Amino acid sequence: MPVDFLHALYADWMSEEFPADTPLLKKAFTRRIKTVATASGEWLYTRSRPGSMMDAAEPLTARVPGWTRNRSDDAQYGLRRSKSATITR
Repeated sequence: MPVDFLHALYADWMSEEFPADTPLLKKAFTRRIKTVATASGEWLYTRSRPGSMMDAAEPLTARVPGWTRNRSDDAQYGLRRSKSATITR
């Protein structure tokens, strides 16, 4: 999942659940989500081509209509399920 998408989803959630609060900036959000998501070893924080991170339809994109998938071929940071996590499931 691209970090840009995760941050947009988080910001949308914050505006609905905590409208009086200001969401974390992308840099702080990324630092926190990376720590939490990678702690179990099920997710890896990595830099990849956009097509390899979100190569299937994602229903949660409907929650953030202003977000569009990066169509460039430039690598971007995001979270990817580790191979060991997908084998054990």
